[in-house]
Amino acid sequence: MTIPCSNHGFFEGGISFDTILPHLIVSGARGGQLQLLKSYPEFWREEVALERMISLCRKRLHHSVAVPLRQVGDRRLSFENDERNEFAQAVLDSVDNFESPRLYFIGHSRGGENALQMATSPLNIKNVHGVIMLNSAGLRIHRGLEPFWKISITLRLLDLRVLNFFLHPLLYIVYNYALGLRVPSGSAAEAALRSMRTFALSRIMPCLDAINQNNQVRFLHAYSGSDFLIEAEVSKELASKLERRIELECAVPDSDEITRATIRAFSRGYQTVSVNFVKEGHFLQKFRAKYLVDVILTLIRM
Repeated sequence: MTIPCSNHGFFEGGISFDTILPHLIVSGARGGQLQLLKSYPEFWREEVALERMISLCRKRLHHSVAVPLRQVGDRRLSFENDERNEFAQAVLDSVDNFESPRLYFIGHSRGGENALQMATSPLNIKNVHGVIMLNSAGLRIHRGLEPFWKISITLRLLDLRVLNFFLHPLLYIVYNYALGLRVPSGSAAEAALRSMRTFALSRIMPCLDAINQNNQVRFLHAYSGSDFLIEAEVSKELASKLERRIELECAVPDSDEITRATIRAFSRGYQTVSVNFVKEGHFLQKFRAKYLVDVILTLIRM
């Protein structure tokens, strides 16, 4: 099976389903709500966490689609949002027996931009009922992108290729041991670095405006107070642009109370619930998976 993708670079002319099928997880009951769990796993830890969330959704018999971009390291790619969006949209459009008119987009970290852009796309907006952003970028540069000149210089050196025999092992060490972000190889670290250069922060605010104008969309914005890549202040600034919003805070390991508080807020008519997990780091989808699934499945039933 070939998925038609015609507008951007590497995906021009389509991409074989056999290429991506091992990494496309489709589960749940036919005709149930569909959740597109968008993941751009520069790091294997994201895939493990994504699979945990998928397994929890599968137990509740909801139709879920996960789109890990394993081809993200191909040099023919531009590493831009439009390219990733087109690929994910083509996967979504190709799902057989998709009958539900309710879409929920989830994006973690780098994928937050893409989930937000796809949710507000003219192709999807009429069917979107929920957006979940986890540890996502804000309206301005966060600490993970600073200093930006170092990223630019490193990528220019990588473009020369002659130094990759030295730079790839160095990037592998930096990501795995200095930053604690597990990558399988130096080339995977390079792919992660290239995607950092294509953040489209200026496109986030128009998407938030579209969310504010659409009362049917429930928005869960979860971030971490101890995220070493994205400052809580950056996340709070983004949250402040969302209307009909309530801010919650959780500083304990147990998720039951914050789960009840989040569901109660949505039930009372708030469109957006922002939750600051004060002591958590950059991987909420791993360490707060049960909370996220419980809230998402409640939103589906509302």
